[in-house]
Amino acid sequence: MCEKEQIMHIGICADKQCYLEFMEMLIQQCCNHLKIICEMTLFAAGEGLLEYKKELDLLFLSTELDKSNGITVEELGRKRNVKRMILVTDRREYMKSVFGMNVIGFEKKQLEEKHIKKWLTVVKKEMESSQISYRAGYQLVTVPKNGIIYVEADRDYIKLYKIGQSAPDTILKSLKALEEQLDSFCFARVHKSYLVNMQYITEVRGNEVFLYGQENAIPFGRNYKKQFMERYYTPKSWDGYWH
Repeated sequence: MCEKEQIMHIGICADKQCYLEFMEMLIQQCCNHLKIICEMTLFAAGEGLLEYKKELDLLFLSTELDKSNGITVEELGRKRNVKRMILVTDRREYMKSVFGMNVIGFEKKQLEEKHIKKWLTVVKKEMESSQISYRAGYQLVTVPKNGIIYVEADRDYIKLYKIGQSAPDTILKSLKALEEQLDSFCFARVHKSYLVNMQYITEVRGNEVFLYGQENAIPFGRNYKKQFMERYYTPKSWDGYWH
């Protein structure tokens, strides 16, 4: 059960007002059933979503990603206040276009209550364990998981790179141990020495991964690239994709 003070901030973006109202009603019913306290913000056009500054824990996006509707893949990818997205679409080509963004799943336009409940439950569990704590030197540090860009292994230590911080925190811990603490929807191993947050991937080119705000690319390990691509880049790899 959610803590009383914990509120899930949900956004809904749809082209048609009737569909926007339908999704609002359905999501509210699911939240009530799961005992989730939510606040919903509705966007009837892409421009409003792009201008929105507050954080959204989950966004249901049911709009075409092109200039005619005021929103493109590239613009949406720069919105770091949207933590997770469900793309509601019947167009398969969006699978590749949103790769590396904070998309955790896809659904067809004909949404069902059981599918919405599944995604709300995923986000609820993640929010209930949304922070990790560790010792950096003599200090006990607590950080939100979605503030971690990537982690690098360095012998018996790991270097944790965070948003808004130029130098990493160095921690006496194995990369595998930290990986078990992090959310498998957002974090992926791309190399035996690197763990990256999918929300911050801006491009995958050749054997390298490029991350938001980072000068140096992260290399793919020979034994990790295929699994990474199969899991996040092909339609069959998305859990719950188009039931």
